Amino acid sequence: MKDIKKFIISDKHSLKDAIKKIESNHLGFVLTCDENNAINAFITDGDVRRALIKDSSLDQNVSEFSNKDFIFAHK
Repeated sequence: MKDIKKFIISDKHSLKDAIKKIESNHLGFVLTCDENNAINAFITDGDVRRALIKDSSLDQNVSEFSNKDFIFAHK
């Protein structure tokens, strides 16, 4: 199993931070967590592309672009 930290960033981070994390984990997505380390959103490389097409700043908060309505399953 991969290290879960490769897929998680704080929801306080920037879009640029999300891009760096997506690039480093090679899977095209990251999960965001709140201050209690609870997963609260999902952001994909597609979400990033759409943000950049709309001329969003790389310094904007990642929570502005993340999908908060997602489904997950436990193994």
